[in-house]
Amino acid sequence: MRPSRRRFLAVFATAATAALTGSARPGRITRQRFRALGTEAQITLLGRPKQAEAALQACRSEVADIEGTFSLYDPDSTLSKLNRDGSVTATSRFATLLHHALSIADATGGAFDPTVQPLWRALATGGNIEQARHLVGWRRLQLTSATARFTVPNMAATFNGIAQGYAADRVSATLAQHGFSNMLVDLGEFAARGAKPGAPWLLGIRNPLTQRIVTRINPVAGAIATSEPRGTLLGEHPHIFDPLERAGDRWISVTVEAHEAWRADALSTAIAASPTHEADNLLVAGGATRGWLIKAPDTLYEWQANDSQTHRI
Repeated sequence: MRPSRRRFLAVFATAATAALTGSARPGRITRQRFRALGTEAQITLLGRPKQAEAALQACRSEVADIEGTFSLYDPDSTLSKLNRDGSVTATSRFATLLHHALSIADATGGAFDPTVQPLWRALATGGNIEQARHLVGWRRLQLTSATARFTVPNMAATFNGIAQGYAADRVSATLAQHGFSNMLVDLGEFAARGAKPGAPWLLGIRNPLTQRIVTRINPVAGAIATSEPRGTLLGEHPHIFDPLERAGDRWISVTVEAHEAWRADALSTAIAASPTHEADNLLVAGGATRGWLIKAPDTLYEWQANDSQTHRI
């Protein structure tokens, strides 16, 4: 499967990496790496090694089904059919993620917009950018109980700003169904449950300009996602861009914690696309629990839901 804009981010510019610390009895931790969603994935489990194989196989099947539903490059995927035909029968999985995407688009006032694919394609290929701008607008992507459809011809959608988070949530749920309560799932975005013996799961956030780890965090709420707008360029344009075309400075890295990885994923995308002064409002509106934002080589800001304002740390 060819990389998409979010998969390029995961492969080349992931700003959070697992820092597994603490001790554990031999044989209690099972770790598996595999290729998924265009990037290197890793699942780390604590407990019941003999049951881990079946659980991990179920996770890989779940991810393969997700990829087959939301791929931009598989002509038989549900998303490809929607983009080609303008409407598609919405499976339960497709309807769920589309509902999530539209809800975040609404909460962020369109800073996250799943219909940016025509503009992304124009920027990537040197196409007609002005024409593509007129095909972007999440309110013109409608979901009913049975159908997803565009109300304007030639529109196209992408879930690259949310699908990795959704996949991390689904893998986490699959592992829980197999009886695992302590896990760290890395599918480009992170989902965590429980802890290791003697220590929590820890993630390191690095500054993309200096490559230095600037802080380490425990994903208390359960999910972490990071976006770096200039991690990949489309010509001269960041691969994460503002659908609303607002003026102002941007963060160079945005990390969001939330109770669901799909929410953290979409919110980090929305905030990375937006002027820096919009961050507080977006974090509140999107339902984040914490946020870490980098603006300059050595400037880190932190946000917490019980405070609702970013503070330099």
